[in-house]
Amino acid sequence: FSVVCSSVLSSGINAEYGVNVWLATITNSAPTPVKEVTMEMSVSGGGGRVKLAAPSTKQLSPFSPICPASPIQQVLLTTEETDGISFTLTYIYSGARETKSGTVVL
Repeated sequence: FSVVCSSVLSSGINAEYGVNVWLATITNSAPTPVKEVTMEMSVSGGGGRVKLAAPSTKQLSPFSPICPASPIQQVLLTTEETDGISFTLTYIYSGARETKSGTVVL
């Protein structure tokens, strides 16, 4: 189970519109499906506005090296530069609800 967060737009475009666009991608590397995935994100180091778009899906198929499953993708929009993005993931794995949290330092 992995989370990747990256900037979608370059800083030159961001400066023109005053918006930073981030894309969080969640993939499953386990042989068991992951269900009811929800992610909450917040930014640190700025007092700007934040908008979290709806995820592309809430389910992850089991990992398969032959036919990789589609990831969950979610867009985060911020109005100011940030030092990092904190996230909390809640999901059901092997019948048990689990919660993981972390910070992506930018």
